[in-house]
Amino acid sequence: MRDDNALRVFLNVALFPGMHVERSQEKFVKLLAFEGSQLVHLAIELSNSNAADGLYEALMDVISPAPNQLFPRVKSQMSF
Repeated sequence: MRDDNALRVFLNVALFPGMHVERSQEKFVKLLAFEGSQLVHLAIELSNSNAADGLYEALMDVISPAPNQLFPRVKSQMSF
């Protein structure tokens, strides 16, 4: 959701343990999330790579890995 005249975007999805989050390209963070009961792919473009790194780190700090997920912070090249 975009907040008019505030230059902010709100991530209005539930975060859950083990959800897929990845850094992609220079300024993108990609993730899989649920909207209702449907799984959706989200690609979030940020203003620079430092902002993308910050968002990725913040998401990973909040999301604990799923029990069967051995390497939750691996930066893959998953395409959407």
